[in-house]
Amino acid sequence: MNAITPRYKATIFDIDFTLLDTEAFIFEAFYFTLKRTNIPQVSSEALKKLMGTSLEEIYKTLAPDKETATLAKIHRDFQAENIHLVTSFPNTEETLIKIKQAKIKIAAVTTRSKLNSQKTLEATKIMPYIDVLISKEDVPEDELKPHPRPILQALKQLEVRADELEQRQLV
Repeated sequence: MNAITPRYKATIFDIDFTLLDTEAFIFEAFYFTLKRTNIPQVSSEALKKLMGTSLEEIYKTLAPDKETATLAKIHRDFQAENIHLVTSFPNTEETLIKIKQAKIKIAAVTTRSKLNSQKTLEATKIMPYIDVLISKEDVPEDELKPHPRPILQALKQLEVRADELEQRQLV
């Protein structure tokens, strides 16, 4: 394994669909919640278009006449019982090892809860590589991704300036 030459002091990853394959974990929780509360099912494509905002915002869109806090609780309870649905992508751990060997700090940013995120990162053995975890509890509700606040919070906790950050968007 070759170490990465440290051009940057830090890198920031999203968790879902980047570090971790959470597709089944996320979509099965939606399907379970919708079925349990008699809300019409939606396609995975429709759900994907809603990703990136808070769970409460997604449920507000899917079921505006329902109590979003209740729907989010059912969703999170399902996920807490089904952590086994999360896997890491091939080579994720190897990549994180190379980044750490290069003395580059790693942050993970998500709109999920801190506890839920930690559990999935621990279950996939990735948590030890994460220096900073920014979750929905760390920023105001109206400043979740795609707002820049979570990234700025991660930079602050990493003690890194923006120009010292590896900036690359993967498609």
